[in-house]
Amino acid sequence: MSAKGGDYRRLTSGPGASGGCEYSPDGKWLFFHTEPFDGHARIARIRPDGSGLEQLTFDDRGNWFPHLSR
Repeated sequence: MSAKGGDYRRLTSGPGASGGCEYSPDGKWLFFHTEPFDGHARIARIRPDGSGLEQLTFDDRGNWFPHLSR
């Protein structure tokens, strides 16, 4: 959703929940937690246009709510 509201569109899909998103400082990525990879909470990133989905964590722990250093 744009900062002004509206323009809502889904960027991810799958069987698990996704949330806790945060933009990278340069605005090129959204970082978030998701569960569609294997049922465990993982940190992932995706471009604001919905392309480039990439899983970033692979351990057996629950990885929730990414917080980026600026």
